[in-house]
Amino acid sequence: MPDFVEIYKLQYERIAQHENQRLAFSNLVIAITTTALAFATETSLQSNPVSFFLLITLLVIINITAIQFISKSRFWIKHHQARAHAILNEHLPEANKTISKIEKINSDNDLYKRPNLHKNLHITIIVITILYSLFIAWPKISPIVCSI
Repeated sequence: MPDFVEIYKLQYERIAQHENQRLAFSNLVIAITTTALAFATETSLQSNPVSFFLLITLLVIINITAIQFISKSRFWIKHHQARAHAILNEHLPEANKTISKIEKINSDNDLYKRPNLHKNLHITIIVITILYSLFIAWPKISPIVCSI
């Protein structure tokens, strides 16, 4: 097989790796957040306002980090797709013309693309975490804070 075929395949292998990393990181953050909120609900963590505030802050930060990770992985996926198309265009221009005849869905304008859904999930988790801390935990913590 010519070298360009291997390089072309490598681009799609890297795309798959980026997608898997994005999913794994997103799932890890969701699992950590869910577990931490369950832990905070079931333990006496709410009786320690400083620890509780630090936990909520940490959960918000790791979900923001997940959103940034998702955005960056999309950048690299698009980069590898562009490389693959350039390789195909240079070495097999007829195949590239055939592929290009099919109208490509512009995923940049798709509000429901997977990265956006993952970002929206993390935004929802951030909102739920903040609402949880304000409306569920705060009434339990506020007497402790006020007595300090």
